This record gives sequence, C-alpha cells and structure tokens, in this order.
Amino acid sequence: GEARAKLMGLRPEVVVIDASVDQHRSKYPLLQLLADVDPPIPAIVVGGKESLIDRTMALRLGARSFLRKPIAAAKVVAEAERILRRLRPQRGRVLVADDDPATLAALKAILVGAGLDVVTIADPLQVLSTLQAERFDLLILDREMPHLGGLELCRVLRSDPRWHGLPILILAEHRADIIHQIFDAGADDIVVRPIVDQELVTRVANRLERSRIYRNMSDTDLLTGLPNRWKAAEIIELLRRMAKRYLEPLSVAIIGIDDLRGIVERHGGAAGDEVICRLAELLVRTFRGEDVAGRWSDDRFVLALYGIGREDSAARLRIALDEFQRIESRDGQGEVHPATFSAGIAVFPADGADLPALGHAAELALRTAEARGRGHIEAQVDETLASPGGQPIDVLIVEADEALTDLLTHTLEARGYRTLALLDGHDALTWLGPDSSAPGARVILMAVDLPGLDGLALLRRLKEMGITRTSRVIMLTARASEPEVLEALRAGAFDHVSKPFSVPVLMQRVSQALEV
Repeated sequence: GEARAKLMGLRPEVVVIDASVDQHRSKYPLLQLLADVDPPIPAIVVGGKESLIDRTMALRLGARSFLRKPIAAAKVVAEAERILRRLRPQRGRVLVADDDPATLAALKAILVGAGLDVVTIADPLQVLSTLQAERFDLLILDREMPHLGGLELCRVLRSDPRWHGLPILILAEHRADIIHQIFDAGADDIVVRPIVDQELVTRVANRLERSRIYRNMSDTDLLTGLPNRWKAAEIIELLRRMAKRYLEPLSVAIIGIDDLRGIVERHGGAAGDEVICRLAELLVRTFRGEDVAGRWSDDRFVLALYGIGREDSAARLRIALDEFQRIESRDGQGEVHPATFSAGIAVFPADGADLPALGHAAELALRTAEARGRGHIEAQVDETLASPGGQPIDVLIVEADEALTDLLTHTLEARGYRTLALLDGHDALTWLGPDSSAPGARVILMAVDLPGLDGLALLRRLKEMGITRTSRVIMLTARASEPEVLEALRAGAFDHVSKPFSVPVLMQRVSQALEV
C-alpha cells in the first residue's frame, strides 16, 4: 500500500521489487500495478529460490530482469543502469580543453547541436581533476596549450589505467609529422583545423560507440563477476570523498589468497579458479551491500568499508576468514585443498589522504600479515616496508592541491619514478622526521602554501634536521617575488619553480635534481 501511494505522486525510472514482499497475498500485485501505468515502469525482481513458474510469471507481467539472492547492492544498481541505458537515448558526455575561447565556443555549439553534453575548460591543469570529479565518454584536447600541451597531457592520462579506455581526440593542423606524434602519444584520432562540423560529429560519434562497448566489457572481472581493479577504484574514490566531506572513517583492505600458486601447482588451474570464486562469493555474502568488494589482481581482492574503523574492519575480516577456512574444495581427483587468506587494512585519513596512498598502506599491512604466516589480518602499517630494501623513494610531493598532486604523481610515475604524495606540512614533517622509519626521498617537490605547517617553515625544519643535505627540495609557489626565492634558497631549497609552471620544464628540473 505504501509503495502504491508513492507511485501516485512519483514516477521512478526503475523499481526494484523484493519477490518475498510482493508475493505475500497474490502473485506480484506491485509488479502488475507498474505494468498498468502508461507507459509501464520497468522493474527488477530480486528473489530467492522461486520456481520457474514464478520467474516466468514475473517476466510476463513486465519485469525486465530477475536477480537471485544473495546479491550485492552494486550488482542491482548495475542492472538498473543497464536497463535504463536500453530504454532511453544515449547522450554522450564530452570534455573539451582549449585555451582559445572562440574555439571552445565553436566546438561546444557543434557538439551540443548533435545532442551531446559538453563541458569546456580553458586550463589544461584542470583536466585531471575534472575527469576525476565527473565521468566523461570522450576528451578533446588542443595540441598546443600553455603549461601543458595536449600531447603531454595525453601521455599522462594513458599512463593511468583508469583512462586507458577513454577516447582522446587531438585538435591540430594536418601535418604528417604532427599526426605521427599524436598517435604516438596514445590519442585515438585527430580533429583537423579548420573544423568541419559533420566530420567532427562523425568522428566523435564513432569513438563514443566504441567507448560504450569497451566500458561494458571492461568494468567487470570475468571470473568472479566483481568489479575489476579500475572500476573498484572508481567506486572507492567516491566513498573516500564522502568520508572526507562527512568526516566518516573509511577502511580499505587488500586481501591476498595464501599460496594460490601452490594450490594451482598441486591441484591444477581449475582448483585455483574455484578458490578465487569461493572467496569472491564469500565477500559478497558476508559484507554489507554498501561495502565495495573488487578483484585487485590475480590473487588479491580489495574491500572498502564505509563508516567503519580499523578494529571493526579487522573483526569483520576475521569472521570472514574463519568461514573461508571451513569451506572445503576438492580437485578433479577428489582431494581436498583447504585455503586461507591474509589481509592488510588501511584507514582514511590516518594512513593516507588519497586512494593511491591508502592502497599502498594496505599493501604494506598485507606484507606484514603474510610475513606472520597463513591466515593473518594486520590492521597496522609497518612503514619500514615502505620501499624495498629501505631505499628512499625518488620523489616526495608535498602539495595541498589534490588535482595538481594527482597530475604530478601520474607524470612522474609515467617516467618510472617511485613517488609518494602528502597533502599536509605536518604529515610531511612526521614522515621525514628522525622518529620516522620511512626511508626518505631523493627529491621533494614542496608547495609554499600548505595546511598545518607552511612550506618555508617546513623547509627550515628539514634543514635543521640535516635532511636537505640528502634530499633535494624544489619549492613550488604561486608568488614569484625575489625575496621569497632568496628566502627559500637560504632555507635550503635546491631549486624554485613558480606556478603556473610548464610540466615538462618541471620534469627536467626533477631529472637534474636526481642526477646531483
């Protein structure tokens, strides 16, 4: 009755029906109501062990899909999205970056006229943060822009697996040498100046269709049905932003199957796949629908628990571990092969301010758990494992601007440098200080404007501790006054770069600092 009353005032795009609730008096009365609305409202029925007749009746009454319990909330949402994509026209979302306002206006007019949603930005340094904040189906970049050209930005994006499948078109003149550079940078196509309306629309439409096909194929791990690494990371990043906004804890666990290679060698590949699927099913069944479980790598899973701290997360994982150990699997010869897992837990924001840092911390905790033997859960991060052999990382980034931090991290890692990013001056002092077991950094990119402890004050502390003798500090600031430059150099800085800066130039400064 409550559902019927709400339907009179609201028209939802899709309705999810629990079969056990809708069947208590007659066969799917709510489903029949949805079917009688003009036009009918699509429905998803979620049931348990309903008979084939019950399932057939639900489909006859207009149900678009029938899902079997237990099922994760993420899978129900994904099914609803699939149904809605089929029922309504697709409007691709396009991000255009160009420093010329006239070109931006012309491109937007053409693409909006073709039925597309278009966002334009004039600053290439905003591209990465915009892509992280919203989901786009296609990106158009001008080849020549100040501070960061389209080709360099394309290389940065292609170095990050999250953007491997994002179609990128480069706006440039038609020259053989330029075309070669464009495709070598990883772009999918070129938009030739002067722009021809219909040609632009056709190229964009073709790439959008391929993008949709790619996304449908690439978001799910085929063996387990869980979100794959990149999709799981995308969802966890949304949870991280919610946790930051509402001051809630977020626990991220990396779970590794103990000795999976040994299981495969002793019992065969099918036995290994069975253990992987068994753990995936257990994670879905054991944890809440709002928790996120995904396939992280061959023998690893990721689990994110929103609103749950370190100790509660460890307790829940121990319960799952106990159940996993009780499940018996047999190979083709009937031989039992028991399995266990180990897990490492990191908590936002204590162990990391962003997802890469949290994932790194959880991996370190997992290493500690594995070092203790099979079937251990470790909720504390051992910083002595932060770098193999205790060697310093190549570049430490201390910058409060998360978008700029992400851009620099991706650019440096694309060049093979080991990096770590910190957003707060006090965090950097703790990580670099004498009481820390962290291995230090060869080069430090440090902003002047930092929360907690400003960059110049932090630089003076590092000089007092002797850190500037072994770590080359490059200061990043929006103020290019001569007194500030001199103050930074007197305080121990190796170099000084003013914002906005050219990323390739900064990379050259980093390279020089590493060679000293």
